[in-house]
Amino acid sequence: MFKASLGIWIIVFAIIALGVIAPDGTSASPTVTPTASTNWPIISPNNAHHITLLAKLESQEQYFWVVGIAFSPDSDLLATIDFWGTVVLWDARTASELSLLKPPNLVEPGNDNKVVFSPDGKLLVSSNLSDILFWDVETVLTDPDPTPKVILRGHTKRVYALQFSPDGTLLASSDATLTPDEHNTVRVWEVSTGRVVMQTNGFSFGACCLRFGSDGDTFYWGERKDYWEGEVTTHVWSIKAQRELEIINDHLFLLSPDGNTKLVWISMPDGRKAIELQDVETGEVKVTLQNNGLGVGLPIGRIAAFSPDGTILATGDTSDAGYGIDLWEVESGELLTTISDVGGAVTSLSFSPDGTLLAYGQAGAGGGYSYAHIWMIRE
Repeated sequence: MFKASLGIWIIVFAIIALGVIAPDGTSASPTVTPTASTNWPIISPNNAHHITLLAKLESQEQYFWVVGIAFSPDSDLLATIDFWGTVVLWDARTASELSLLKPPNLVEPGNDNKVVFSPDGKLLVSSNLSDILFWDVETVLTDPDPTPKVILRGHTKRVYALQFSPDGTLLASSDATLTPDEHNTVRVWEVSTGRVVMQTNGFSFGACCLRFGSDGDTFYWGERKDYWEGEVTTHVWSIKAQRELEIINDHLFLLSPDGNTKLVWISMPDGRKAIELQDVETGEVKVTLQNNGLGVGLPIGRIAAFSPDGTILATGDTSDAGYGIDLWEVESGELLTTISDVGGAVTSLSFSPDGTLLAYGQAGAGGGYSYAHIWMIRE
């Protein structure tokens, strides 16, 4: 009798250790230790054809489009944001829904809502129309009804882009409009105080492609000449001097992680989009990437992403044959593989910082529930 009881308890403790039953008797999902300790393969040109769906993320609290996604710096978390500014935090490895973040005032949808983590992963920043909301990550993971830590107000149009400085002390934001508006602005905020330390305004369709220089003072932003098309002029500013240093007509949308290659969208004679990968210093075209539906029908700056090591470029494909994602080798321009039939237009793309995951947001078909998907290499 004792041996039998002992055997049963050994089995119970073994199940608890595996994460199937929690110590308090409730059921618990098995967990996977993320990042390097998982030894998950990094997505590379050699194995991209083995990319496989890990999980489809569906929340009943997110409606219509998932318009923005962001991985935490340690690749543990994935944040998704929808039309209404509702944010869901997910475990990026197990696809478990961890927290729901709702803005205080759900007034109307905004298709440019964005979400971004601070470099140290302690803050999550989201936009809801013209508001910028700061969330404490540790708090929202434990609070069943979290509220923003801080709300920054000042933009009068929809916030279109968010970007932290490398040290996390500054946050850049820009707004945008579908029609020309001379009141569009770019702002740089001091994170600790919420003070605006730099502002510029007076351009037509808003700004994209915000980025900080390694010196902590130089700041770059792209002035959009049209909401839908690809003409962008880069403005270079000194934050400390509060003045513009240079204007570059480089049409830059995206910069490679090493800063040596820029992505430029061009229009072909037949009206289709193509990508040129150009040398930043010389402007020399390294490769030209073309597919039937590349970037058609969506603001093209937000449906492309470089892998962390810069060897792969992922782009949204909205061809007549269906929606998909193309993975290209940056060095050769070879189309490595296509993720086909994703079910809706791709609205956002991101690789995890450790390079093992690719996530994208998808537009809800017919205005229905929106989804995000996480892909991994399964060899």
